[in-house]
Amino acid sequence: MKNKLLNNQGFSLIEILIVLALTSVIIMLGFSMMIFGRSTINRSVDEYEFQHEIRSTMQQTSDVIRYATAVFTIPKSSFHKDNLDDGWHYIGVQEKEMSPGVKGSEIVKYTYEEGIGHTSTVLLDAIPNVNYKLQFNKRDEDSDSSLLEFTIKTYPMSDDDDYGLLEPIDEFITEVEALNSLQVIDLSSPPYDPSVAIAFKNTERSQNFVGHVAMVLDKSTSMTRDIYGERTNREDEKRINILKTEAKALIDAFSSEENIDISLVPFSGEANDPRAFQNVNTNSAALKSYIDAMVANGSTNTGDGLRRAYYMLDEHNDTVGYYVTPKNYVIVLVDGVTTAASVYDPDASDVDFIISDGNVAEGDLESSQVLWSQGWDLLDEGTEYVDLIGTQYLAKDDFAKVYVIGFSSKNGDLNSLRDIALACNAENRQYVAGDSDELQEVFNEIRSDIVNDLWYLKGPEL
Repeated sequence: MKNKLLNNQGFSLIEILIVLALTSVIIMLGFSMMIFGRSTINRSVDEYEFQHEIRSTMQQTSDVIRYATAVFTIPKSSFHKDNLDDGWHYIGVQEKEMSPGVKGSEIVKYTYEEGIGHTSTVLLDAIPNVNYKLQFNKRDEDSDSSLLEFTIKTYPMSDDDDYGLLEPIDEFITEVEALNSLQVIDLSSPPYDPSVAIAFKNTERSQNFVGHVAMVLDKSTSMTRDIYGERTNREDEKRINILKTEAKALIDAFSSEENIDISLVPFSGEANDPRAFQNVNTNSAALKSYIDAMVANGSTNTGDGLRRAYYMLDEHNDTVGYYVTPKNYVIVLVDGVTTAASVYDPDASDVDFIISDGNVAEGDLESSQVLWSQGWDLLDEGTEYVDLIGTQYLAKDDFAKVYVIGFSSKNGDLNSLRDIALACNAENRQYVAGDSDELQEVFNEIRSDIVNDLWYLKGPEL
């Protein structure tokens, strides 16, 4: 009995201590896992909320761009709160000292109000030691595109990441179209001075300017050929029909503007049938019917087309109201060299060009007032006539802004292009269109330039 009792001993002290130690470790591991899990959840929640705030900021910025009437991107060197121009609103990144030795940055919207100045609203709050980069890029500088791409990047605060040299923590990119804007201008100089802000306005479009556009369109015999200068029986390949299609598309593109009047001045050996100015917004159908009625035949008397355009513009300028300023534009399209000129007497030894308004006589009659070259060769007097009308009328005192288009894929057809441009002070506005797509692109660029010219807003001071 005694031996049996001796064999029923309890746990030793060492065993109990080991058990307690193991239990403590298990409990500590459990608490650590619970704390880690809670920390992970909190970080996930914080990251979600931060990303939500960034997306909200991007949406607000997108709305501003979409409905502004003018948008200018502002380079990093010029954007700070002490350099904001009166009359402009801004969105951009500014540095913020959160506590002694701790910096961050925030995305701020500055709203301008007359008599008060700029007041700021924080769109994205600062985070300690985190730097925001807000960059804007115009998507297509070579067209009238109003698309802006903008990016928000987050970086660790550093002296070395002024231009994004470090890897970003997060990056958010979006693209937005400035639907209501006639001007989207990029003032940055990447990569050394990128855009980090935008200046924008919601100004009503001014109706103080009206645009008078004379379309001087070549309808000579060569317009019945294809774009390479070859004969063709296919109507869709003939230059005249390509021109009609794209010219009508240009009318449609202009038709949303209420302050533009257009006159058609088709020409060949003469320009005896200029059409009266019509408001493109209310009379686009009539303008397009005039284009459809053009028939290709005769020589190329570009000077006569310019002469009639000048007098059409001069007369129409007198019809505008007292407080309205007309701006004159001439779009000249030729498909070959100048082969004719308008003169009082083609047989006279001294050429006397016709410079007054009105029709000229053309034909084989003795009363003809058109001097022709032999065949399709360049006529020197024709070039002189273009130079006279261009320099003494259209270019004088900046009477009209002229655009010159050479419509051919045959190099020899373009030999008069530079002469026309020089005469009309349009050296920087001469184009070559070798097919329908290129002509469409040229017309679109010219339309954009005219529309912007009629409602030009000077950007903010940098």
